[in-house]
Amino acid sequence: ASRSTFEAKAFRDIVLIDEFFVTLTDSVRVTLVLIVDQASRLSVTWPTLKHAVDADDIAEALERAWLSWAGSMKVLRCDPAKAHVAAAVERGCRAHGATPDITPGESHNPQAVVERRVLAWKEVFVRVNRECQLTEKDRIWAWTSRIDAALNMHLSTLLGTQSGALAGRAQTAQGT
Repeated sequence: ASRSTFEAKAFRDIVLIDEFFVTLTDSVRVTLVLIVDQASRLSVTWPTLKHAVDADDIAEALERAWLSWAGSMKVLRCDPAKAHVAAAVERGCRAHGATPDITPGESHNPQAVVERRVLAWKEVFVRVNRECQLTEKDRIWAWTSRIDAALNMHLSTLLGTQSGALAGRAQTAQGT
């Protein structure tokens, strides 16, 4: 797919997706799929103990961690360097009526939002892991969701609140 010239002005206009991993205290690797709304900067992660994820895992992450509560986006963007992510984006867009934007790395870095969020997520994880000494026995969704919440709450000081931003979009859609 070609690069979109569409700009994110509202929630779900452009959603970005990427993957990364972190290593727990017991050396277990956790792979995370990160999904970020470009306009609001709201993000969610989908964790798995799989050492590497494939296109099916990326598609499942998108469906469970994003589409189940936020609905479809207008544009779904990823970096083509990860072929399995790009394949999942193409398939997910066909299934949910979105436009895929597989953005070349040499372009004017439209992936910067998600890349910065990955760095922030890892920074918070390092602190949490140092304090809590996370292992495979710890409930993966418990600590990943708390890191997501912490990162989203930090942004709420800039936007009012994430839920307020979403409610504002709903009110605008209803004409109130």
